[in-house]
Amino acid sequence: MVNLPEKEQEEIHDKAAQQLPVLATHFSRGNNKQPNVPQIIATGRPTQRSFLQPLQEWEGYVVTISKETFTARLLDVTAGSEIEEEQVEFIKDDLSDTDLTLLHVGAVFRWVIGYHRDPGGSKRRVSQIVFRRLPAWTKMDLLSARQRALELKSALVWED
Repeated sequence: MVNLPEKEQEEIHDKAAQQLPVLATHFSRGNNKQPNVPQIIATGRPTQRSFLQPLQEWEGYVVTISKETFTARLLDVTAGSEIEEEQVEFIKDDLSDTDLTLLHVGAVFRWVIGYHRDPGGSKRRVSQIVFRRLPAWTKMDLLSARQRALELKSALVWED
């Protein structure tokens, strides 16, 4: 073991601390016979995010709204259904405040049942309803788009 003068040890410790900006360094500078070795303690944690692991998903639209509930027709996304197979009544209190403002007859939403997993590894079973933020296509929008496509198609000149 090499014994360096205290001033040199401090310089070495300071340089080490500058080279490790993410880590906090603590130095033992007592008068004991222990060497002045830095103790390095990690100050950050690996960045992990919480996420929802879906078990079952439906897409639906609102059919009726009452004072405390709303009724919706659902399409089972998990099973790959192409037609609405179920009608379900939901409690309005289960919606977030922002989703409650989007509730109206015809509003499209997604309902997911799954596990919410936290960065620490804990999990809990959740039911989450999220309303679509983008406007849905109306029949008039689709008809107008189809008409415009036909106009563009007829304007094309194909060369042989």
